[in-house]
Amino acid sequence: RQLIEPSRTATFDWMHIIFVHGVFGVHMGQVMWRLKDEGVSYEKMNEFIQKFQWPQQHAKNCGKDTCIPKRARSCWDSVVFKCTASEGLSLMPILARYFTKFMHRDPAPSAVARGIAANFLQLVFVVHLILRSARCKVTPVSLQHAIRDYVHGFSRLYGRQIMIIKFHLLLHLPAHLQKYGFLPNCFVHERKHKGSKKYANHNTNTASNWDGCLLRDVTCHHMIVLQDGTIFSCEMALLQPYTPPAKVLEALIGQFGRGTYAVSKSARVRGGDQVSVGDVVLYRDGANTCAGKLGMLASADVHGELILVALMDGFTHEETTYGNDVWKPTGLMRVCLLASVDAPCAWCPHGDGNVLTLRPVWMQ
Repeated sequence: RQLIEPSRTATFDWMHIIFVHGVFGVHMGQVMWRLKDEGVSYEKMNEFIQKFQWPQQHAKNCGKDTCIPKRARSCWDSVVFKCTASEGLSLMPILARYFTKFMHRDPAPSAVARGIAANFLQLVFVVHLILRSARCKVTPVSLQHAIRDYVHGFSRLYGRQIMIIKFHLLLHLPAHLQKYGFLPNCFVHERKHKGSKKYANHNTNTASNWDGCLLRDVTCHHMIVLQDGTIFSCEMALLQPYTPPAKVLEALIGQFGRGTYAVSKSARVRGGDQVSVGDVVLYRDGANTCAGKLGMLASADVHGELILVALMDGFTHEETTYGNDVWKPTGLMRVCLLASVDAPCAWCPHGDGNVLTLRPVWMQ
């Protein structure tokens, strides 16, 4: 304690508070149970989720299978929505869309049902503020008010007896934001568990120094990974770039002039997000937010200036519905700087060849 006072330097991990046996699972389990007489079911939720496609970066942990019959039975029996942290976070904008539409459906749901849906959207707003705090200024007071309103609303609807300790831990996050300026999470640390398990699961000789063998394997693996000098970089860049094919190179020279070119299937954009060819992304054109489907990612080193660009099938804006946007693909290629790309987004078809994009939670 002469060096450091643990209780005064600790912070709670919001990922575990909300998504790992936490607030989100308890809340969604109650929502599904309470709204069963209003036509909300895991079967219908699954049908809604299956309409969407996620960015390739999140495709493996997007939550697309969380409501399939086998998993739904387990969730229903325990009255807890069971999913991984990555699945829960990826589902947030989809569930927000679902319950916003539910509140405005015809015939209108009961007042109690609308309150249940509205309270879940309060949780979405809390996550929205937490995610935004890593990208721009979020005041601790605004987060405090959002968490207070959410917890009070939950308590009134469901009672305090089912509120696990992590509901209380939520209340400490504004103070941590005030003290440290940001709210760290353990998503990356949890993913690192897979590295050690990869070696531990195959090391079945426990008669010798099993711990030391595992430590050596993991250390060697880590040293190899560290040879990639870009692993800790947050700068915009093409990931695993390669020389473009002849026809593509000719087209790029025609667009930008003679220089050194590279293309890639994925790239890192502002904020550390990763975009891939085939993703639907949101990008800025002046003061306007636009959307398109990525067709190519390229870098052009012309006259000593490095230009990172994204080529995409352009969309035109049709309408905004419940805070999300409907676009019509134009079939025309658009070229924009990689710096103008905000984020990839989940999307689904929306009739007549249109596309509905869901803004990431931190952008809503």
